[in-house]
Amino acid sequence: MRPRPLMVGLLLGLAFLSPAASSGIRAGQSFSELRTVTLDGKHVRVLFKSLINDEYSRWWVVDLSRDRKLALMSEVAGDPLSNTKNLYLTDIHGHPRRLLMTATGFEPVGSWAPDARRFAYMDQKNEASSCADWTFRSGSPGSGEPTTLGEGELFAWGPKGSFAIQQKCGLVFTDPAGVEHQITTGWGFGLAISPRGDRIAYVDSGEFGGYVLHIASTRTGREVGTIENANSVAWAPGGRRFAFVKNPDNSGAGFGAIAIADANGKHVRTVIRASWPPPYYGVPTWSPDGRFVAFQRGFLTIGIVKPTGAGRRYIVHQWPVVGLRGWSPDSRRIYYDGVFR
Repeated sequence: MRPRPLMVGLLLGLAFLSPAASSGIRAGQSFSELRTVTLDGKHVRVLFKSLINDEYSRWWVVDLSRDRKLALMSEVAGDPLSNTKNLYLTDIHGHPRRLLMTATGFEPVGSWAPDARRFAYMDQKNEASSCADWTFRSGSPGSGEPTTLGEGELFAWGPKGSFAIQQKCGLVFTDPAGVEHQITTGWGFGLAISPRGDRIAYVDSGEFGGYVLHIASTRTGREVGTIENANSVAWAPGGRRFAFVKNPDNSGAGFGAIAIADANGKHVRTVIRASWPPPYYGVPTWSPDGRFVAFQRGFLTIGIVKPTGAGRRYIVHQWPVVGLRGWSPDSRRIYYDGVFR
């Protein structure tokens, strides 16, 4: 699961609001919204909206698939002290909704498979396991019982139903045939599997501090390349290269410079340098046609740049916070969420 910079509340139209919640909205109140914007920054559409600090149920987007399916989390109304939240799967219009799980004491996290047919999520806590604290399951927008994928701490989808799970005992890749391949016996995070499924990128801490990016074969587990001081890999369509954050800061969100490398970690080229002062750059995300890489500058601005480093421009400028959510399938729009008035 690729980490996101924020999860903000989203309202699924009037169908999700009681009459009391839908009335009495005052000027100047803040909303969290999911929006789309064209690459020229001129055409913005609001998809969903939710009042901040609404006393009724609030909604968050957990993940947005490329074909615009949503995984949504909602607070259970009327009992804020229980910290109970529901996880739903739905389409872009908010219906039909399928309740996938109810969590108490933690917030559900998860990600859509590349084909958007299944959603993987962290389920129950495993108190007795020495290698894994959590169980990962997958569900579909249609009917059917969730499928158990395995136990671990972190999860990432690959193509054709393949996936990787990081346990305390090591990183394991499961191929489309269901065969497990040990990648490393150590700890890794920031998992990212290539679109062809032949490479996996992961990050660990270097010997003298900082981050080290590793690229390994998913079939043999053999390491094929490393990059010092790197994080936040995003594979290009086709899997022959990837974007990443170079010289990431210690914010936990992985902001720094934006760079491009080939699939073995060679021929590194910085396309956006991290100029002083911050905020720096992060969350690199390739357009489906491979022509652009979208990125965030802190939590204030979203821009795009060509893989050559040319054509950089900013298309979202918003205070106080925005988060890049991905691209439309035709590469003509970018999805983002944030807090607005």
